[in-house]
Amino acid sequence: VDLGLGLFAALMTYAINLDFGNAFPDLSGRIRLGIAVAVVVLFFAGVLVHELSHSLVAKAKGIPVNRIRLFLFGGVSELESDPATPRDEFQISIAGPIASLAVAAVFGVVWFLVPWEPAIRAARVLTLASAAVGVFNLVPGYPLDGGRILHAVIWGRTGDSQKATAIAVTSGRVVAWALIGVGFFILTANGDLSGLWYLFVGWFLLQLATAAKRRADVIHGLEGLSVAEVMAPVRYAIPGEMTLADYRELYIYGERYPTQPVVVDGRVRGLLGAGQLRDVPDDLWSSTTVAEKMSPIGPDDVVTDCVPVVDVLDKVNEPGKRLVVTAGGRVAGILSVTDVFDKAASRKSLGTRD
Repeated sequence: VDLGLGLFAALMTYAINLDFGNAFPDLSGRIRLGIAVAVVVLFFAGVLVHELSHSLVAKAKGIPVNRIRLFLFGGVSELESDPATPRDEFQISIAGPIASLAVAAVFGVVWFLVPWEPAIRAARVLTLASAAVGVFNLVPGYPLDGGRILHAVIWGRTGDSQKATAIAVTSGRVVAWALIGVGFFILTANGDLSGLWYLFVGWFLLQLATAAKRRADVIHGLEGLSVAEVMAPVRYAIPGEMTLADYRELYIYGERYPTQPVVVDGRVRGLLGAGQLRDVPDDLWSSTTVAEKMSPIGPDDVVTDCVPVVDVLDKVNEPGKRLVVTAGGRVAGILSVTDVFDKAASRKSLGTRD
């Protein structure tokens, strides 16, 4: 859950509480606040249902889901890999909007069935908000679900995923600039501060569309390459039981890579770099082991050298993230996002994908 989501939820709660105070002045403050909190919780529960729908369909297609993130402008299901076919992408993408519209229908039934006026108003807010989430996500602009649906359709008709990405991203930028234009018009023509919301959403979509295009370019540039062809090779792994003093004496620090893998009980258990050594006092180097200062890693942080590098792109695409690469059970190298982007850039400059 993103920190901005908490702020947005608080603002929503305040606005709904204020609205109910104006609509129902005889309602106690505690009840109004309770209704406002319930509306906000149910709204974000609907957003979660939207993302869970993407994830469930993706899992049914054999695509693992790393996590679901909720943030200021909605949510995202982070898939371990991209859909393999246009049909899979279409079905995964459309699942979310369908789920949101289904949630809106449920709230709509409540809207017409409940007899209490405050509950009717709350159900109406939830119905319209959930329907807006579903409809807005169908707008054909990357990275909205509608943009992914557009990508799937063009990919299916042309057989060219890269061309489909370029068109979907361009559509996404058009949508983003349109929202920015609407927001600017509302601000300047009417002096209505609600225009700021359009500006923020448009700017956010523009950043996501640009990031999606950059990611697609990187994937295209790395097609056909294995992890071994992109990683930074390392000549040795450091025994975890070794003291820092022995490490300093026996190893030349920072040859090609300022971070080195650490082996404990025959398995790679962590990484050691300059960041872990700077704060160690000189008098403790002889009594402190490498294992005590390493940054621990898990099984998901170790990949084999023969894996296609595009399959681990999302794993490594985090600030400071590094993957240990093994070959034949032995440590062979380290892969970072810098290695990935440098390789993609060099192939692009050479105009080759060999």
